[in-house]
Amino acid sequence: MLQPPDAVVVCHDLVSPLVGAGGIRTVKIARELADRGRVVTIVAPSHSDMVEGIPVISIPAPSKLRSAVFSAVKFNFRLFRTFLRLRKSADLFVIHNALAGLLVAITGIIPRPQLMYDITDLHAEYYRVAATNVFTRMLGWLFVRLEVMIIKRSARVVVVSDTMKQHLCRLGVAEQMIDVVYDGVALERFSAEKESGSNRTIGHVGLVDKQHGVGLLVPMAAKLRRDGVDFDLRVVGDGRVLDSVKRAVRREGLDDFLTFTGHVAHAEVPGQLRKIRVGVIPRPVTEANDMIITLKLMEYWASGTVVVAAPLKAIREIATEGENIIFFEPGNPDSLAAAVARLLDDPKLCRRIAGGGYERSRDFSWDTLVPQIVDSFGVPRQDVD
Repeated sequence: MLQPPDAVVVCHDLVSPLVGAGGIRTVKIARELADRGRVVTIVAPSHSDMVEGIPVISIPAPSKLRSAVFSAVKFNFRLFRTFLRLRKSADLFVIHNALAGLLVAITGIIPRPQLMYDITDLHAEYYRVAATNVFTRMLGWLFVRLEVMIIKRSARVVVVSDTMKQHLCRLGVAEQMIDVVYDGVALERFSAEKESGSNRTIGHVGLVDKQHGVGLLVPMAAKLRRDGVDFDLRVVGDGRVLDSVKRAVRREGLDDFLTFTGHVAHAEVPGQLRKIRVGVIPRPVTEANDMIITLKLMEYWASGTVVVAAPLKAIREIATEGENIIFFEPGNPDSLAAAVARLLDDPKLCRRIAGGGYERSRDFSWDTLVPQIVDSFGVPRQDVD
């Protein structure tokens, strides 16, 4: 029989198999806590009841389809019932993103000194940015205040950028509560080696939702074709707007230039990146996007993939134009096409920027960053003889 946990780590993303940065950070935080002598249980969507030797209590993931708000509420009720059991033994709860903290904050079921947040996205900000009418704008305003209230009722908060920290401070979260620990990468999983034939392949790896801006790749590809640039475009991943991107590709007659892989397992990402020379981050500039790093930046860098990105504020905290990244004018497909064409036609520049990114990735190893996250939560490191 398993020993009752004294530490609980919570995530709304799938942890087995791993999906997205949230699941990765959650599992690594749980493993670090276990290595420090804590008895850990993960509560998250999962297809397995054990991940890296840590027990998992699986609850269904909140859906991004139909009513995402209603789905998030259901997720919180399921989580609340689980917490009713686990709070009897646990004195530390680490929750990934405020989405999973609604009923925790409202009910006060977990004492504030025991409650920590690891935040990579502020979901209410995405909703607010996407609001299209008076009603949804009012809801967006309400959701932002609710998210801040959830965060303020914790003891410590770790966020992924200084931009996010300053945003939360402006909304009333005490600065001394917040530490910044950037997203990381498992360096040992990636190499800078590329497959034969990858030199003219542009790629996007990750979710294909509205906030990711993947639709911009279609007019970019049309521009490259008109200019006679030799290229292939590879879209790796799935999401809510993938079908609309495919329709746009068909309308433009670009089928011969694009490959859509659909969803790939996290374990397959390094292999996919070996096929790609130029990795694109086309996210539009919004307040929500400005605050995040995106896991793909780290994985592009670690795989020797040249990065072309919109100049989002958080990315500019750690990336340097002309040294390890090329920026383009946000939302402008011609600017994106020009940046990509410049790299494809200048192998020397391509190697230099890719090399700079590869070297920069050495500063973002999970082995270095995850202990910093757990340090922030006040859990002492184990003495080593």
